[in-house]
Amino acid sequence: MDKDILSRYLKCETSAEEEKAVLDWLEEDDAHRCELDTMSDVFTALVMHMPAKATEQKKLRFPLFRRIMHRVAAVAAVITLGLAIGHEVSDIKIEHLSQQMVAVEVPKGHRMNMTLPDGTEICLNAGSKLEYPTIFPKKNRHVKLSGEAVFNVTEDKERPFTVKTYTCDIKVLGTKFCVNADEANNRFTTLLMKGCVKIEHLVTGDADIIMHPYDYVKLEGRSLTKYRVKHFDSVLWTNGVISLQDTSFEELLARFEKAYNINIIVQRDELPRLHCRGKIHISDGIEHAMKILRWGAKFDYEYDASEATLIIK
Repeated sequence: MDKDILSRYLKCETSAEEEKAVLDWLEEDDAHRCELDTMSDVFTALVMHMPAKATEQKKLRFPLFRRIMHRVAAVAAVITLGLAIGHEVSDIKIEHLSQQMVAVEVPKGHRMNMTLPDGTEICLNAGSKLEYPTIFPKKNRHVKLSGEAVFNVTEDKERPFTVKTYTCDIKVLGTKFCVNADEANNRFTTLLMKGCVKIEHLVTGDADIIMHPYDYVKLEGRSLTKYRVKHFDSVLWTNGVISLQDTSFEELLARFEKAYNINIIVQRDELPRLHCRGKIHISDGIEHAMKILRWGAKFDYEYDASEATLIIK
């Protein structure tokens, strides 16, 4: 069947004779239905990413045998986005869709769960931003992260998955790991929980670092250093918990600013050393968190809820 006729059929622009020809063609072979299904998927993706006015002017026709459902939910800390393309359609450039970027930004005080077009699951921490294409191209899967996120990557040996940050690229096949890329504070860390990843340092060009489960890589000055850890407590934020174990006072303050959407001002020459372990439930509030910190560190503080400001003295 002529692709131009099929395209016009999906846009309700065919004549009565052409419409009958398409319906007869569909009845001839199930493969014909699959071909039209693929085209309708691509058209749906194009419409979803058109400007609003263009979308209002387009009315697409979908075959009765095909149910297409799109669900976009944004409920505080949870969002699921899905898009799948079955087969290649020769006369429609899927590459065009792979160049259209989607940006998801999580406000402070929230977390967000999402699913990428390839099935990769991501949990974005507060104050983080992720950019990714509407459809991944055939040879690679690239996303750009600013902030902190846990990735559970769907394995695809033909299309390696790469997380791009301001200082390093993390390349994987199928794995689970956490990345914190905070360019404003020159803070970069990666914790591997499952699988294997390779980190490429974009600034210094140092030798790549291969990571295995329980490896932890941290940017120190201009160099990356790899450590071994005994637990994954640093990613408990995905469950609304902040761990105090093996965490400095400075790191905790940075987490508090994002988790509670507050501004923290330090009015002392040196931050205290933290001598306690435990976990803080974010839902218990900032004042409860500060009371717990005072059990393991010597400091005073003032909290102004109306201004969302915390002063460390």
